[in-house]
Amino acid sequence: MLQCWEQWLTSEDASMLWKRILINLGIGLLIGGLFLAANENLSAFKQVELMLYNARFENFRGSRPAPDDVVILAMDEASLEEVGPYPWRRDVHAQVAEKLISFGAKLVAFDIMFLTESQFPEADAALKATLAKHRDKIVVVSKFDFGMTSRISGSGTSGGKGEDAVDVTEAASYSPPIFEDSAIFGFSNVDEGMVDSQIRRAQIMMNLDKDQLLPTAMTLRKKYEPHFTLSMLRLLDPKKADAAMDKYGENPVWINFAGPPQSFKTLSYYIVHKYGQKGFDKGYFQSLVGKTPQDFFKNKIVLIGASAEALQDNKNTPFVSLGSSKMPGVEVHANLFDTLREDIAYQPANKAVNILLVLGFAVVTAVGLSFLGPLGGLALLLVLLVGYSLVNIFLFNSQRLFMDWFAPMIAMMGSYTVSYAYRYLIEEREKRRVRKFFKSYVSPKLVEELLKDPQTMPSLKSERRMVSILFSDIAGFTSMSESLPPDEVEHILNEYLTAMSEIVFSNDGTLDKYIGDAVMSVWGNVGPSNPKTDAYKAVNTAIQMQRKLAELREKWLSEGMVPLQIRIGVNTGEALVGNFGSPQKMDYTVIGDAVNTASRLEGLNKEFGSSILISQSCFDLVKDRVNARHCGNAKVKGKEETVSVYEVHGWKDEGGAATEVRETKWIKGTQETQWK
Repeated sequence: MLQCWEQWLTSEDASMLWKRILINLGIGLLIGGLFLAANENLSAFKQVELMLYNARFENFRGSRPAPDDVVILAMDEASLEEVGPYPWRRDVHAQVAEKLISFGAKLVAFDIMFLTESQFPEADAALKATLAKHRDKIVVVSKFDFGMTSRISGSGTSGGKGEDAVDVTEAASYSPPIFEDSAIFGFSNVDEGMVDSQIRRAQIMMNLDKDQLLPTAMTLRKKYEPHFTLSMLRLLDPKKADAAMDKYGENPVWINFAGPPQSFKTLSYYIVHKYGQKGFDKGYFQSLVGKTPQDFFKNKIVLIGASAEALQDNKNTPFVSLGSSKMPGVEVHANLFDTLREDIAYQPANKAVNILLVLGFAVVTAVGLSFLGPLGGLALLLVLLVGYSLVNIFLFNSQRLFMDWFAPMIAMMGSYTVSYAYRYLIEEREKRRVRKFFKSYVSPKLVEELLKDPQTMPSLKSERRMVSILFSDIAGFTSMSESLPPDEVEHILNEYLTAMSEIVFSNDGTLDKYIGDAVMSVWGNVGPSNPKTDAYKAVNTAIQMQRKLAELREKWLSEGMVPLQIRIGVNTGEALVGNFGSPQKMDYTVIGDAVNTASRLEGLNKEFGSSILISQSCFDLVKDRVNARHCGNAKVKGKEETVSVYEVHGWKDEGGAATEVRETKWIKGTQETQWK
């Protein structure tokens, strides 16, 4: 077995396979590299990748339960109608915060900008007093302004430590709340992707210049400003806040959205604001919510922010790509807070992993085509596409890990297309070469059959094969050609050779060559070889040649021309098949003792007075079907041992003597021995 394997590895087939593998390997690496560059630099690639990221949420994961202890107090259209046009006096917010804390809320987070003093100083003072009074239970927001050309972070989906973080010195400005000395706060910016303006992630720590260090009362590390939600988490659970800072640093956090808008418990702002006023008592609250304010808000984390369209704080998220409404910014923060608290952020695969995926799948697809046909290659491509997609979805849903999806898939498809196109062009070129080379040797039908299956293509390198060889020769042609006008010789010979060649082709034989008036044909040298079938076709060709010649003789006699008689010899044996000759002239032919024997059998017809003689080796393969007579053993020139020969009369299933092809005389009334 090992020896056979070693022989195959050094064979021509193995050499061609290795060549194809190396070419396809190069194609795979080239296509993979091109798509890596495209994925890195073309916004269209990033756009599709982000759409597929959305699809993971919307189509494959769906919604998950939102935390029961997080409530959104929404400044919605109803609140604008009940409370009045925005902006509202800040003592309104102070009153709402006081009520929520009195109801038992654990934390109140204002997703509302208090960056400058209002026209109502007493209202500002009321809010400042509330913030100071409940410093351990209230958080407000600050803001970074990055101008028109910069964002908190990039917009791709690649992983990598710190690669997407942006230093605050790139920001145009930073605006803390006016109550910075009285309140806990954090910046509210999230990454609204530069490609499609959808929020998928947020940076939770921002690096500050030493000159811009803020005098916050929090014990955060110096030089860093926390995100609004990180400040919330620090008030509730400092250990979890520290863990989040250590884990993410300045890298973006990919938000684990609970679902589409209003996945979190949401209540209109005005219901709390007006609580206690006429018509807005405990009974009214209970009729809306099903619980008393104390039961509803006890130990709850309440985020207050805008949801009304007029307030322009609604955002696109992964759950809005199919046309649902935008998500209020305050609910985005609720999702980010839940992601940090539960440590359930999605993690992008390392950039190196994504590079390997693109290159790996491009190479596997291309190299796979080295071993497979077009349909097999297509099946491989589909398996890789579906398999990789399923793995990607599984890792996203179960491990919260996501890898690039589009780039590896398009690399697979591109690699398949280019590899197959190259293979098609090469094979078409090879087919044209084969057609040109073999069209004068074999029938067009056999050429097309060979082209359908490249495995059957003959190698132009020499090889030993079992073949059947037919030699036919016109009896007395030399003396005949000397006694007849040249044009008559040309007419008879061309008509004869045309008819004989057609018979050879119709029996799937190779027309090896014309040797003057002689015809040499071979079976088994091209395509799949079956010695028994090849021998049958060779003998059948001989029989059909003699029968066709009988028809031609009658035609020539009617035209006043001299008729012909031919002698045929058929032998089966091993011969060397290949392309032989000089650089100036090459012939695809067969050589060897089996060829010489076939030629000698043709000549022996003179001695036996026969028209078709076949060798013992050929007879053994067709004896169950041929009607033949054993003529004995004959001495053949060039061979020491005698050769057993058989005269063929026809096929057994055709009725024996009635179908004899042998003629001891040419035709009555013609010269019998003149050209023997």
